[in-house]
Amino acid sequence: MVAFQPNTGQWTTTTEILNDAELHLVANIDPNGWATGTLFMDKGITTTEIESKDYEYYKFHLSSGSLKKWVLNDQNQYAAGRGLDSLTIVNAETHKNTDFACWVSNDETVSNVNITYDATNKSLKLWDVTGPIDMTKLRDLYYGNSEIDQNLCVGILGHEKQFYKLKAGQEVDLTGNAPISFLLENNVPTAHPDLNMTVTVTEANMVNINWRYAQQPGTVKVPYQIPSSIIDIDLTPGHISLDEFISIQTLTGDTDKGEFILTVLNPTDKQPIWSLRSNMQLNQHLNMWEAIAHTRKENFQGVMGLADQTTTDLFLGNGTYTLWNRGAPEPAQTGKYPSENTYGSHPFIMAAAEDGQWFGAYSNVANAQDWIIHNEDVSGNVVINFLATGGIGDLTIFAGATPNEVTEIYHNHIVGLPVVTPQWALGWHQSRWGYKDTA
Repeated sequence: MVAFQPNTGQWTTTTEILNDAELHLVANIDPNGWATGTLFMDKGITTTEIESKDYEYYKFHLSSGSLKKWVLNDQNQYAAGRGLDSLTIVNAETHKNTDFACWVSNDETVSNVNITYDATNKSLKLWDVTGPIDMTKLRDLYYGNSEIDQNLCVGILGHEKQFYKLKAGQEVDLTGNAPISFLLENNVPTAHPDLNMTVTVTEANMVNINWRYAQQPGTVKVPYQIPSSIIDIDLTPGHISLDEFISIQTLTGDTDKGEFILTVLNPTDKQPIWSLRSNMQLNQHLNMWEAIAHTRKENFQGVMGLADQTTTDLFLGNGTYTLWNRGAPEPAQTGKYPSENTYGSHPFIMAAAEDGQWFGAYSNVANAQDWIIHNEDVSGNVVINFLATGGIGDLTIFAGATPNEVTEIYHNHIVGLPVVTPQWALGWHQSRWGYKDTA
């Protein structure tokens, strides 16, 4: 990938070129669709710009319908040039049917990008018709074909709002104890297909929430599901009505009309312990959901879990926790927090609820995954954004009087997984934070 500035002969100084000359990136992709390159730009006036790091310096990586930018000089305060006028991909015959594109800023603002495919030269040109893209603000540039690619320009982590709602004519009856299934349609149906959601309250009072394509798109692979021979969740239905364990709220605002939120309740006092938003996404390369863990405000610590050794404090601070199933140093060894990678990890967390009870949440997904944790200590809420490289939606939530009871349920009814929180850690946890009945 190289930078290109057309020379029309009308500029006589570096300043004029930076301010007025168009800047283009040209990516010559390899057979796998990859290209990389770097870009350095300074104002070209004095050598002190180098010493004071007053320059733009980026690394770019193009693959899988995405141009990603890494900042190699994070001390620069101002843009050196006018911005990026276009990205041109050559040898781009595989992208000839591209029908969506956008660029995303660091603050999650999404801007449309125009698309032109030149069949003669087999090149794809992408540009913002409103003007050059500010390189200091650019985070990602996405493009693809909506028939086969996940449309990341719509509805992911703050992008243009997308959500699921009950399919027209669907009603959800929570008065029985049998598992229920209902169809969900997206408010942007051209970007995201219908989903089928099934909710089961088990004999062990676990709430399993499972969602998958209502009709498998023929252009994508079937999302991977962990075989029951490896992880077998006991989904034997219970005898208590579903409305003792879950509630479904439908929003009515102008921008979220019809959006539903499914909340799991502690059946002992009907207090919420977990809320699943309806902005989930499924694709052959992406499995995403967002939830809120309702933890207690007093002596707030948030959630703990996810790994054998995440931190010496057990609880998860703000940040991204990456479960890639490969060995890497842990915070206890590096002094850095949170962990960059975890090893021997389990997609499981637990926390103390507002009523003093405890609850756990297990995501039955084997793919590489990120858990983005944001603690709201005033409200006691922990916002969790989950992104994996595939798989179906499969969450199990369960409550218990103590951490030991939660891990016992986890161990006995999600067969194939060990207890993830050792007894010595719970005892230490009790002595440090004052949570009762944890030994």
